Amino acid sequence: MKKLTSLLFIILSFSAFAQNSFKVSAEIDKYHQNNYRFENFSFFEKINNSSLIEKISNAVNNPTILQIDSDEIKRIYQEKPLLIEFSIPYNNTFINVELYKKDILEDSFVVTNNKGENQNYKKGVYYRGVIKNSTQSIVAFSFFNNSAYGVASSEELGNINIGKLKNDLEYVSFNENNLTGLNPFVCGFDEVEENLERSYHQTQSPSNKSNSLTTNCVRVYYEVAYQPYLENNSDVNATVNWVTSIHNNISTLYANDDIQIALSEIMVWTEDDPYDYDFNGNLNYFRNYRTIFNGDLAHLINQPSTTSVAYLNSLCGSYNYAYSGVDQFFNDVPAYSWTILASTHEMGHALGSPHTHGCYWNGDNTAIDGCGPAGGADEGCDGPIPANGGTIMSYCHLVSVGTNLSNGFGVQPSQLIRDVVDSKPCLGSDCINSCIESITGLSINNTSNTSVSVTIEDNIYNEWEYKIYPFSNQTSDWIYTNTNVFTVENLTPNTYYIIQVGNLCSNGNQGGTISKLILTNGNYCEDDLFTDTGSNTQNYGNNQYLVKTFYPTNTGDYLTLTFNSFVTEYDYDFMTIYDGTSINAPIFPNAENLSGNLTLAPFTATNPDGAITVRFTSDGYLTESGWEAEITCSSLATSSFNKSSIKLYPNPANSHFNISSKEMISSITVYDLAGRRVFENQNIKQTQTQVNVQNLNTGAYFVKVNIDGATQTFKIIKE
Repeated sequence: MKKLTSLLFIILSFSAFAQNSFKVSAEIDKYHQNNYRFENFSFFEKINNSSLIEKISNAVNNPTILQIDSDEIKRIYQEKPLLIEFSIPYNNTFINVELYKKDILEDSFVVTNNKGENQNYKKGVYYRGVIKNSTQSIVAFSFFNNSAYGVASSEELGNINIGKLKNDLEYVSFNENNLTGLNPFVCGFDEVEENLERSYHQTQSPSNKSNSLTTNCVRVYYEVAYQPYLENNSDVNATVNWVTSIHNNISTLYANDDIQIALSEIMVWTEDDPYDYDFNGNLNYFRNYRTIFNGDLAHLINQPSTTSVAYLNSLCGSYNYAYSGVDQFFNDVPAYSWTILASTHEMGHALGSPHTHGCYWNGDNTAIDGCGPAGGADEGCDGPIPANGGTIMSYCHLVSVGTNLSNGFGVQPSQLIRDVVDSKPCLGSDCINSCIESITGLSINNTSNTSVSVTIEDNIYNEWEYKIYPFSNQTSDWIYTNTNVFTVENLTPNTYYIIQVGNLCSNGNQGGTISKLILTNGNYCEDDLFTDTGSNTQNYGNNQYLVKTFYPTNTGDYLTLTFNSFVTEYDYDFMTIYDGTSINAPIFPNAENLSGNLTLAPFTATNPDGAITVRFTSDGYLTESGWEAEITCSSLATSSFNKSSIKLYPNPANSHFNISSKEMISSITVYDLAGRRVFENQNIKQTQTQVNVQNLNTGAYFVKVNIDGATQTFKIIKE
């Protein structure tokens, strides 16, 4: 299996399995030392329900069925006491927990739907703490008006889930290890090309910084796909309750290792979403689709449970995205701890940590544990199997010891994450007012042979910095600007450049960047070729988006685009060619979503400007050799007629329209707006004809009229 480049650590003061001094337990101790009183509640009661136990026996062994006191739950929700304690019936005993209230949401936290509409969400009350008298344990509980969810974990007990059964009023407590199915979580980290190309180095000893809370805070934006919304009875409030409950556990795990995160926004798809790909495809599509979001890390939550994935060390860049495919239930039993592990793990990658079974640790590029190889996920070296269960960035959930959430991230991964988080310039420090990415668009106008005009779309900040560099030499210095419209000069003709712009916050930090690929004009009607970014020596690049309009040198001329070669990754990278000055122009016949190894006929402009527009997109993975094309300019034989000599009526048309001309009409072709040919008559040889459009759908169409080799295009509306 492929490996990351060596990751160097100087971690000599700690053993690989040393325990952290956990933050949450220390907070509970402070309250006790200062004689604070924990208010006692009693809302869980064990009941004997043999029929219900039988009903869920295919999902979990030895469950404890619970009924709740709704009034007590509502009292916590309404009174919001600072400190609480209660008991959870589990098997034939009780788990006694002590918790303190913690607001996990930003003050400006918002819930929206996919239409951008704010939702009236009543947030819950969130608590974190420990199992009483167990300093190495971790507990998180969330309370709403009529429900409660939580997970308690310790080395002795493992991961204990407490939640409501699907389609029943009763609750259940059970050990994750007693679920009859295997945890389906698989991480696709080492299958992402961008992760395989990265190298990370830590050269500082953690002894100077251990047990120190991160100065910076990571603000998380969750996007919830349509299927989890359906799983929550198509109810936005219920969906967000579930997500905030999961995040409460996630943020508690990070806080336990002194890493600050906060929840800034949740967006819920209340209609079908576009995430229909595999895990890599969904992550890549999410990144390209959700280019602007309210947070530092965007996390897509989808269902069912599939491979989850994230880009490594991706904060403050264009790859700050994660994807988790999870299940809310396993055969009607809540599977919270599975979801928490998958989501926390993927966010851990985004915050800088590779797997513990990778060859990056201990100061000598060895593994912390051997759970990956033992579970069939070898990254090139082996290690011991931890007797007390694995940590969050491990694959120990694939082997018998399991992953124990109370173990946290472990000494080395947690220190690496703290170092990475505090090294990021775009992050804020208060989890409330972070320096956010605010640029919503970047327009390139008035492109010439040696200059381009740039317009920044930003409704928040008014200071930016930019750099522009040739695609083949991606180095340049940042240039400050306080105007959102500026011109870059002294460029090279017919050359690909990348323009990168970032907003500057009041603290001088950069909030985030947006980039665009551009191609300067060339002398195409003479001898300049139109090629891909790799020219004739290399492949084009991944994740490219290019729109380029070519104009004839002389007014009245028309371009012809002739491809000498054309090879793109079949069915993943596409080119579309338009007969006009933008991508709103008609598409040439047989020129939509061109992909693969193709032999293409020439494309000759017929629009009044004589222009041709090309759009090219590539995905995040394989590339090919691209294309080489010649562009020629010529004057078509249009002097014998123009649009005024042709009459098209009626327009709009219902069942048919007529065309008449002073000259003999050779042929007529009708295209829809997608460039598909819907009608054609190649043998008219008359000065007037009628076209039947009765069977066409209502909408706009383009009519191309050919007279003696010259063409004119008209737009017609079908009613």
